[in-house]
Amino acid sequence: MRFFIFGAGYSACAFARQSNADFYGTTRSENRFSDLEKANIKPLIFPNYNSQTNLENTLNQITHLIISIPPDETGDSLLRQSSLLDHTKKLEWIGYLSTIGVYGDHQGKWIDETAPCYPKLERNKARLQAENEWTEFAKLKNIPLAILRLGGIYGPGRNAFIKLTENKARRIIKKDQVFNRIHSDDIAGILNLFSQNKVRGIYNLVDCEPAPPQDVITYASTLMGMIPPIEQSFEEATMSSMARSFYNDNKRISNRKLRSIGYLFKYQNYQLALDAMWASGNWK
Repeated sequence: MRFFIFGAGYSACAFARQSNADFYGTTRSENRFSDLEKANIKPLIFPNYNSQTNLENTLNQITHLIISIPPDETGDSLLRQSSLLDHTKKLEWIGYLSTIGVYGDHQGKWIDETAPCYPKLERNKARLQAENEWTEFAKLKNIPLAILRLGGIYGPGRNAFIKLTENKARRIIKKDQVFNRIHSDDIAGILNLFSQNKVRGIYNLVDCEPAPPQDVITYASTLMGMIPPIEQSFEEATMSSMARSFYNDNKRISNRKLRSIGYLFKYQNYQLALDAMWASGNWK
């Protein structure tokens, strides 16, 4: 297998580090070349109109495509350059990394992939539109497409321990609010399973236990032997508009469909993941 990742960020790097396949990946800045190379990814700048030929030659060789670039206000930036995708003659599978944000608010109810989508935020509306556009592209090319709707992503370098160490952790209390999350190791495991078996369809990438965000901070504080930050009510807390927007939606996301095809979670909940990261020291 030979992968090309448009938008080689945190999740994609986690996958590449655990795979023996060949990887190419794009970034906007040469400053990230070293990070990508450490993750087993050969870096390329995108968009870079001065080296389009190099990009096209690389795409001619790939068998698996992962899209992790968020759409902008005008849509999906890669599909806008559809001529690039004409060079993927050997393509066997596409994975589109989306978000559970496309579901919108479901008042804390359990939902699965069949639930209607009610996105209110513009960024989530754009994601849903991009999902539809990639679905049409995959149908036209007759290529298996997996749309992966990710929950909140955490893992080494991105977790409650980091926030506590940097004095950035907060316990914001909003009645009955839960978040859905997934560890980067499980994202890597799922991408490995899906790419090898050319799985198609929409899947939720979340662990088995949605939980209030303040509980994660409390649990991590206990493991670190720290006193947790004081609780703050959502209504009175000072937050950025971006941070506050995540509390607009409340839903419990089911991963039953994912488990039904045989995926076994490494971390079924945040407690197991935090325990393992703290015990091993693999959280920084």
